[in-house]
Amino acid sequence: MACQMLGAGNGAPYSGCIGNVDDIFERGICDCRCVPLSGDGDGVMFLTLADLPPPPPGRTGWPWTVGSRPLPARMRDGRPWPRISIVTPSFNQGAFIEETIRSVLLQGYPDLDYQVLDGGSRDGTIEILRRYAPWLSRWRSAPDGGQAAAIGEGLTAASGAIFQFINSDDFFCPDSFAAVAEAFVGADVVGGGVIQFSSREETLYRNRRLSCGHLLRHHGLTALSDYHQPGVFLDTAKLRSVGGFEPGYRYVFDFVTMVRYLDRFPRVRTLGQALAHFRLHETTKSVSEGDGFGAEFERARRDFAAGGLGRRHRALAGRIVRRQDWAAEVTQLRASTPSRARFVVELARRALLDPRVGLNRFTFGAMRRALSPVGAG
Repeated sequence: MACQMLGAGNGAPYSGCIGNVDDIFERGICDCRCVPLSGDGDGVMFLTLADLPPPPPGRTGWPWTVGSRPLPARMRDGRPWPRISIVTPSFNQGAFIEETIRSVLLQGYPDLDYQVLDGGSRDGTIEILRRYAPWLSRWRSAPDGGQAAAIGEGLTAASGAIFQFINSDDFFCPDSFAAVAEAFVGADVVGGGVIQFSSREETLYRNRRLSCGHLLRHHGLTALSDYHQPGVFLDTAKLRSVGGFEPGYRYVFDFVTMVRYLDRFPRVRTLGQALAHFRLHETTKSVSEGDGFGAEFERARRDFAAGGLGRRHRALAGRIVRRQDWAAEVTQLRASTPSRARFVVELARRALLDPRVGLNRFTFGAMRRALSPVGAG
């Protein structure tokens, strides 16, 4: 077993760990940036099951007793594997975080920068982080500004060319990082499938419609969006150039980031394989705080209409906001106008003031319902 200093960036074995043991075990902070690695005999260093702590009793399969396939020394085009930076924000997910960590470390990927940034958990998470500390680029456990702030902290410190974050209750599929790295040549974004699962069902999101316009039109509004963050990898430098992650949003910061990013960097390559699993459970935000998403989606689109995007996408955001406002106006007008005929006349008058927004199927449907016997009540 050797120790590779990730900061060197050349894959050379390093004979000694530079981490401070007191930092790791007393302050919950490790900037060691070196990990014990196995080798394939050709100078390629990677983690294997034998390098990591044994799995808990009864846990089998990926990523407990099964690892990823060994990689060749270089990519297919002869270039070295690009460094990939992964950040895991965490808070009180001790039941799941070990699976997350192992799914990152056991990718068999030779140039990995992995940070786990915990918000001060008190559920056993820290004990797990201490156990895996030698293989992490950095970890800490202390109160922070929330999920987006922790990911932003990780982005600031990231040393990889490719960036992704994964929450501490989700996990990557085997062989994901190699597929992403190979696909990133000539692309701004690489997307792949996400298996969203619960105790009752599974749904596959393919991330096949990744464009700024599609996200603005559909994500959080219709069922046509199949964007799911754990399956979307970004260019680190380009992500920084659009401002990273907005901590002012609690629920939709990843949507805000993706819209800004795709507005400027639209080249997407989509993989036909699943890259990650997204776990639905009682403490997942989308389950426990689902009501908070709608208001933030609306706020985000209003912010985009006001600025921060190119002219074309800013105008699109403005039309979407006006359509949402128009729908609310139609509903209010119908409730306040007892006469069906008067409602239709007034609705037509207002629709003609902004025909691009007002003359649509929603408006004509409201007129038809108002004039039908069913709509009379």
